[in-house]
Amino acid sequence: MRGSKWVLTALMLVAGLAPGLRGQEWGFEQARHLLARAGFGGPPEEVERLVELGRRRAVDALLEADGMAVTEACPVFEVESLGRPPRRELMGLGEDERRKKVQALRRRDRAQSLRFRNWWIERMINTEAPLTEKMTLFWHGHFTSSMRDVRNSYNMVMQNDLLREHALGNFGKLLHAVSKDPAMLRYLDNNRNRKGKPNENFAREVMELFTLGLGNYTERDIKEAARAFTGWTFRGDEFVFLRRRHDDGVKVILGRKGNFDGDDVLDILLEQEAAYRHIASRLIAWFVGPEAPAGMVDDYAGKLKRSGWEIKPVLRDLFNDPRFYAPEVMGSRILSPVEYLVGICRRLGTHPPGGFLAAGADMLGQSLLAPPNVKGWEGGEAWITTSTLIARGNLAGYLVEGFDPRRITRDFAGPAVQDEEGRMMDRKARMAGARKALRAMFRGSGDRKALRWRPDVGIRRLPEVRNVASAVELVDRLCRRLLLVPVTAEARRSLITFIEEESRDGDGFRLPSEPKLKRLARLILSLPEAQIG
Repeated sequence: MRGSKWVLTALMLVAGLAPGLRGQEWGFEQARHLLARAGFGGPPEEVERLVELGRRRAVDALLEADGMAVTEACPVFEVESLGRPPRRELMGLGEDERRKKVQALRRRDRAQSLRFRNWWIERMINTEAPLTEKMTLFWHGHFTSSMRDVRNSYNMVMQNDLLREHALGNFGKLLHAVSKDPAMLRYLDNNRNRKGKPNENFAREVMELFTLGLGNYTERDIKEAARAFTGWTFRGDEFVFLRRRHDDGVKVILGRKGNFDGDDVLDILLEQEAAYRHIASRLIAWFVGPEAPAGMVDDYAGKLKRSGWEIKPVLRDLFNDPRFYAPEVMGSRILSPVEYLVGICRRLGTHPPGGFLAAGADMLGQSLLAPPNVKGWEGGEAWITTSTLIARGNLAGYLVEGFDPRRITRDFAGPAVQDEEGRMMDRKARMAGARKALRAMFRGSGDRKALRWRPDVGIRRLPEVRNVASAVELVDRLCRRLLLVPVTAEARRSLITFIEEESRDGDGFRLPSEPKLKRLARLILSLPEAQIG
């Protein structure tokens, strides 16, 4: 048996059997579900405000929030175009000097990409327009590019800004803009695409991943489309069309014949029924889950077509659709590492350095600005193994209790567990893995503050803790704040027992100490229930 199988089984049981996920029209559970899916969740006070607004006004508030607003909590990221050293600076230098100059610039470029990654995850926590950031993250996984291949932080930042600008706008306009984006052109090698020597990478992915989906085109369509995209490249940080590299011959694409260029091809793709269905399926999987109610993909493919590819009205319909709040939908998605960590921060009201969270998400398998391949992150069950579940609990503990570099190696080593092949890992192997993870976290943070940060969470200051009369009440209130689904009866009993051990004072109830309360919060955030939403 694979080591992670029991974890996935537990998660599926929680998703399917958790009590209290009722399909009522509008209440706390539905508002919490909306805030988690259309953002990253929030504290009960924020959920209650949505309840008071009513469903339609709550949906409108999320859709109409200004995702581009600059505030003290969400400042502008000051980005510098670094690129390569100007040729005139390298002329006259020896080989070693040139290499050192290029390497120094690459280090600055790498450091800037880390600072931006940290800025972005802090923005997810602090923004008053969570849906915009949730959609920016969605498009980042759809229109995938990676800093590892692009190797230009300025271009990656500009691409992220582009995704945010069009996050809730028109998909057709976004497709055209991304297709001329320098980061995308380099990532998919279209800067090497020229007449007589077509490079098919971009043409293939624009059909398979960005628009039509696998099986809705032929190899001939890819070859012909690649000819149409010849000459699309960039100079410095700007898109350019080099006519001398463009193949201006007649092409046949998806049954259409003509002297097509790249824009023509994109327009042809946007007219295909398969494109509406493919994008609808991606949106439904992202917001509803992999097991969406029957007919939803077809319904929302039709809505995309009728809207002329406008995303906002389609999401408005989705978030007002009773099927979005069906019991089998609520609490059915495994949270990605970013969703898990950002959600904890938003529900607790804590603001750790972005470097800590970004490095933590990296350890859990989600490296912002560096998806694993052109398909993005697999998601779903792929997020959870025995080792990542342990790591999630430890990271949640650091957010609540504090980050102690002296303890992290022991924590990440964890108890005896199985590896992915089902073999038991001895302590030496676990410690080696933990040290590797620790070094990666330190090296990958890009933020010195991440290692000095101490939590600003006070569990005793939370409104749920005030005037609690019993361990039962304390556990129920904290679970309501920290989880997106109700806790199972068995887990609830264990948490109550944990608190009752030190909270009895004669015949009455004594509120535990702050360290004990933080330990309780850590236990709650380590539950299988904490991994879904």
